[in-house]
Amino acid sequence: MKRKEKAGGYEILQSIRLGGRTILLGQNLCDKKAPYMTCYQQYALLGDKIYPDAIASTDFVEIMEIFTQRIAQQLRKVQDMRSQRAIPPEILGVEHCFPNANQQSLEGQLVILSPDSLSPEYRTADYQLGIALGGFGCNPRSRGQAVQFEELYSGEQTRWDRSDILGIANPAKLPGWAQQKLQERTPHTERLPKEPHGGDAR
Repeated sequence: MKRKEKAGGYEILQSIRLGGRTILLGQNLCDKKAPYMTCYQQYALLGDKIYPDAIASTDFVEIMEIFTQRIAQQLRKVQDMRSQRAIPPEILGVEHCFPNANQQSLEGQLVILSPDSLSPEYRTADYQLGIALGGFGCNPRSRGQAVQFEELYSGEQTRWDRSDILGIANPAKLPGWAQQKLQERTPHTERLPKEPHGGDAR
């Protein structure tokens, strides 16, 4: 049997990740004073799970209301971000990548994150596209997996594994806003990503 997820003494009934935060709804029927609980879930510096802003009650409806309010708050955050970016939602796939580039170095290349590696609300081109700045994962022959990723749209830097990278982007097949962003970042044509050719070409 699959072990039930718990937060403290509470069995998790619902877990929703939205807008970069995970919201939990739990119950502990052995706790007669506060059998229902909602909280956030995040990770401490050493990787342990912690549960901030926990609220518990005897009233399930009260806790459910708080749980849904927190979901609605995160949903508004996602909607506001989409509104600010004002980009038509589009998901990029292998058809937007150069073919047969799996054995190339990723360093300095414009790459596409696999949509499966992103939360559903972030599975759009503006979150998928970015420059692989470095990391052991850029080298296909390295045992390391880490790839330092700079989002093309926002410039935000994050860490991904090489297995999260769908491929090297073909600029000619990208949406217009992405081509414009790329031109702004690399004003000289010779610096634009080119189709990879053998070895560790960058």
